[in-house]
Amino acid sequence: MAVRFLCSACNQPIEVDDDWASRLVGCPYCHATITAPASSTLPDDAPIPTASPVVQDRVGSSAAGEAGWRGGSNRPAVVAFALAAVAILGLLTAGMIVAPHAEELLPLSEAIAGAKSFEEVLEAQRSFYEAHGGMPRWMLAAGLLYVVCALSAIAALVCGLVGLRRSTRRGLAAGAVVASGVTLLLMCGGFQLGC
Repeated sequence: MAVRFLCSACNQPIEVDDDWASRLVGCPYCHATITAPASSTLPDDAPIPTASPVVQDRVGSSAAGEAGWRGGSNRPAVVAFALAAVAILGLLTAGMIVAPHAEELLPLSEAIAGAKSFEEVLEAQRSFYEAHGGMPRWMLAAGLLYVVCALSAIAALVCGLVGLRRSTRRGLAAGAVVASGVTLLLMCGGFQLGC
C-alpha cells in the first residue's frame, strides 16, 4: 500500500511506498525535499506519480535542514548571480582601466567609426599600435577583462535560465538573467572602450 498526499511545496498529489512514510522524499514535480506523512491524506482512486526517496547524506540532519540543503536550494540561480556579479564588476573595472586613456583612444574610435571597410578598420588599428610601440598594456588588460566579462555573462545567462525552471529562488535567477543580459548589451555597444 502507498502513502498518498499533496506536496507541501507545490501542492501536487504524489505517493510513496509505505516504507518511506514519515521520511524525506523528493517531489517529482518541483524536486523539493519534503517529509511524507505517516498515512495517506488522499483517496486511492486517482493515478499519482511516485516520489523518489531521499537518502540522508549527513548524520543527524533534521528534515527542515535537509530540505534546505537538498531540494530547497536553487544552485543554478546562485551560480548565475555570482557569474553576473563577476561580469558586472569586470566590465566596470575594464571601464576604469580605459577611462584615463579616453583622449588617446579618440582618434582610433573616430577612424573606426568612419571606416567604410574592414581593411580601413585594420589600418586604423595598425596605425594606433605603431604610434604606441605595440598594443598598450592597459588595452591588453581591458581586452582580457572584456573576454572574461563576456564569458561570465553568457554563463550567467544560461545558469539563470536553468534556475528559472526551479521552484525556489526564481527572483535570484531572474535578476541574474536581467543583469547578464544588460551586461552583454553594454558590451556589444562598446561600453568598456568608450567607442
